[in-house]
Amino acid sequence: MAAPDPVSAMLVVQRAWTAAMAVGVITLIALTFTAIGASVDGEFWGRRIVWWAGLTRAASFALLLNAAILWGIGILASGNSRWASGRRR
Repeated sequence: MAAPDPVSAMLVVQRAWTAAMAVGVITLIALTFTAIGASVDGEFWGRRIVWWAGLTRAASFALLLNAAILWGIGILASGNSRWASGRRR
């Protein structure tokens, strides 16, 4: 069986990274509008800010974890790691 093409693997990683960043940008836009609403509407939005803050922490952790995973996949797909190449350097 032929080895997978590293260029196509990197394209998959790049598309996944782009999708993750799009989710991050959409989350930040939603948080901005929520913060604007909190300053306008007082207590009604104040409770939702606490919820959004928790969601933001979770989303930030998820994006960092996603970046680390994609970085690892990128290294393995490129064949530049000792594990991927099957030999010790």
